[in-house]
Amino acid sequence: MIYSGWRIGELLTLEEINLKEGYFRGGVKTRASKHRLVPIHPKIADMVKIRSQSGWINISYQTYMKEFNKALTAAGVTDKHTPHDCRHTFATLLNNSGANPVSVKRLLGHSSGGDITEKIYTHKDIEQLRIAIEKI
Repeated sequence: MIYSGWRIGELLTLEEINLKEGYFRGGVKTRASKHRLVPIHPKIADMVKIRSQSGWINISYQTYMKEFNKALTAAGVTDKHTPHDCRHTFATLLNNSGANPVSVKRLLGHSSGGDITEKIYTHKDIEQLRIAIEKI
């Protein structure tokens, strides 16, 4: 989740994992977040391939949380964390890397608010989003 920015509900209900083109498609919360494309970061591409073949997106929230907490423990993390913390880390890493702010909003599925230029006239294709995500 740190390399994709998905909300937990979005991750568990992804519409598509396109390994050939290297992206996820999904999103559920808002108009800006629905059906968005998020490139698969090279650092997680092998894991996504293996896990997508094993049906990992068809697990329950409870099963995910059990595995999430098990992974934290295995990594030696003793502080309490939630999957949403990964989304915050994703946004922070993108910001720290100097990623384009419009791309960051698109990757997170955030609306451009009242900025008409950003909302209507600024377009980001999958390659531009890939450039932003690969900065982290």
